[in-house]
Amino acid sequence: MSADDKADAAWDDYVSQQQEEKIEELQRELNAANAEIEEKRKDVVWLATEKAKLENYVILLEEWGDYMRRHSNNEWWCENWDKAKEAKP
Repeated sequence: MSADDKADAAWDDYVSQQQEEKIEELQRELNAANAEIEEKRKDVVWLATEKAKLENYVILLEEWGDYMRRHSNNEWWCENWDKAKEAKP
């Protein structure tokens, strides 16, 4: 094997090693990004669940308020309930 062939082989080995190191680095970064995405997905699922619970609680409070409105003799309370329902976004 000539000196040029040895140099070429050494260079090829060096480039191959550099490529393998870069691939490993990219795999680590990808794994870290995937782990972060999974954590964010869990956060989104938790937030959606909490939002649904709060929406259900608001519906329940409205039902209770409507029930109290139907059965109340207090004109002040009824007027304020009606105003609150109208102002609801």
